[in-house]
Amino acid sequence: SLPAVHATVHSNGRADRTTAAIRALYDGAWAGQWTNDLPFDAAKLQFGHRAGAFASDIHINFVGPPLMQGLRDDIGIPDDNRFLGPFLIDAFIRSAQARPDVAPLNDTRLAAA
Repeated sequence: SLPAVHATVHSNGRADRTTAAIRALYDGAWAGQWTNDLPFDAAKLQFGHRAGAFASDIHINFVGPPLMQGLRDDIGIPDDNRFLGPFLIDAFIRSAQARPDVAPLNDTRLAAA
């Protein structure tokens, strides 16, 4: 089990800002979870995904002038092998253990992952 995390609010409000940042990251990560299945459709050039997986793209590491960097940043292939999921699930569980008031465990969405 993880040690309890205690925060003290300093006069500059650092703990409040940290709590807000953790909550924003937590909510943003859950927002990336697919809630429906979408089949692959070659005719529409549409990649598919499965409900419960987390959105993740694979980018080819183009190196060079700005055009090549733009290709790397803007063009990606969806990664639907659930590689990202275990890392996020581990982070969700550890966050809920450390700060259940900031990052409560969502059993329904966790089970879908």
